[in-house]
Amino acid sequence: MNLEMKVSVIIPTYNAEGVIGRAIRSVFLQGMFDLEVMVVDDCSTDDTATIAENMGAKVIRNREHSGGPNKGRNTGLMWAAGDVICFLDQDDEWLEGKIQSQMALLWYAPIVFCGYKESGKQIGAGAYRLYEKNEIFIHKLRSEWDHCPYMSTIMIKKSLKDIHFEEKWGMADYDWILLLTKNQPAASSGGPYVIRHITGSNLSLEKDYRSVAHGFALETLKGYKWDYKKDVRYGKWRIRRTQILKWCAMGLSEMSVEDIHNV
Repeated sequence: MNLEMKVSVIIPTYNAEGVIGRAIRSVFLQGMFDLEVMVVDDCSTDDTATIAENMGAKVIRNREHSGGPNKGRNTGLMWAAGDVICFLDQDDEWLEGKIQSQMALLWYAPIVFCGYKESGKQIGAGAYRLYEKNEIFIHKLRSEWDHCPYMSTIMIKKSLKDIHFEEKWGMADYDWILLLTKNQPAASSGGPYVIRHITGSNLSLEKDYRSVAHGFALETLKGYKWDYKKDVRYGKWRIRRTQILKWCAMGLSEMSVEDIHNV
């Protein structure tokens, strides 16, 4: 692990005055690294930007409200000066050792992620593991979530910073992870090293977000159907099933558990 490597951390924000301090603090508690903490604010109407600046973060303000985190992520990628780049959602929190454990694996792969906690439960990538070239890409095509990196767990080398997020919807990252991991090896540093705090304001729990994310994922898969027919077919089934499960959890569907298993 090279402590002289600069680490850029991109945190897209919108009206996050209640949580942004926790997120930034969790980055600065990572240890003696050369850190560049970049808060890209999407025209917040509260004190998000002021809090971030007072805590030592570099604040970049979008000129217009984009309606999602992707504009901020792309802006961060454009301005990031780090040798490696990490992403952190505004309502998430890193645990001690996150950066250190991941940087130790950069010798193997340009993409390193880790496990995380959600509602006290450990999810995904719970063990140290090396993935061969294209392995995470195939897992993502097949929508096998246990092996797919969650945004706040991802670290990439700067050589991949020109891969940008979609901005039409401004909130979907399915295509970005596919583009990022295609023909690339990856690694998991185990963990969990991230806490995903679930509140009523999480973007991923919003009805509109779920509709956009699932629809965009299905549309993205069309571009891979000729080269990866079986994986795409399975991925479409998993995405549709997940969409129904989310609808049921949010009370938007009257389907039974038996109905879901038969999808």
